[in-house]
Amino acid sequence: MTTRTDLLEIIKNGENSGVEFKRDVVENHALARELVAFSNFTGGVVLLGVDDDGRVVGITRPNLEEWVMTACRDKIRPANIPFFEVVRDVEPGKDVALVRVACGFDVHSVWHQKRSTYFIRVGTQSREPTPEELGRLFQQRGSFRAELRPVSGATLGDLDLRRLRDYFGRIRQQEAPPDNDEPAWQTLLLNSDLMVEDGVTMGGLLLFGKTPNRSDRGDPRSCRQRAHSSRLPAVSHGHRDGHIPEPLRGDLTGAAPQWHHAGAHAHRLSRGAQPAP
Repeated sequence: MTTRTDLLEIIKNGENSGVEFKRDVVENHALARELVAFSNFTGGVVLLGVDDDGRVVGITRPNLEEWVMTACRDKIRPANIPFFEVVRDVEPGKDVALVRVACGFDVHSVWHQKRSTYFIRVGTQSREPTPEELGRLFQQRGSFRAELRPVSGATLGDLDLRRLRDYFGRIRQQEAPPDNDEPAWQTLLLNSDLMVEDGVTMGGLLLFGKTPNRSDRGDPRSCRQRAHSSRLPAVSHGHRDGHIPEPLRGDLTGAAPQWHHAGAHAHRLSRGAQPAP
């Protein structure tokens, strides 16, 4: 249990890599963002009822504990249940809630507006990681996601829009943009982890690429060589036709389950196969 004296000392020291101040009127996805960033770092605590400047304003939301737990269950992937406590009368008539998470065994993300987004803690800020930072994080947690790495030289033009439209329409039940609306396609694929800012991901190319063999044109090394040098499972020449090889299939059980299993079904369906029972 945290005492009033301990809490006042934490507040006095201000926000840092492990402490965040928030009013309890914060949106549920904003709270999830801070907790995810802490879980993906070394853990931390959000103080609800404390302003950014350290002024104690107290908690006002009814059923706050239930709201916090629901937010963590609904907005964090995988769900992360925090330690919750309330310190009474931190200042006369003003209580403060502590929402604490430890360093996660998994890499966590925020699920909001049908999109899964990762966050890390950097000093007093919670922000999205770069692809390199995210890769290191998955390596540290023992679940490196090779399918999120961009493939050098691969662009939207290397993807089969017919199969993508079939996937989004039949599997995701989501309307796809017109073929000539490149910005809309890029937004959709970014939100689906099939593209990153640096281009098409390995997963996107393997699932929906027109001719994966040509994706090496921007790099003198082959896809197999790049995988070997990155200590990733090698993608052999025979596997680069849109089929996910077994060593990579295990990586697809990470934080984007919303597309990888469906993507495999979409690939089979687009080739005329019947869906598995």
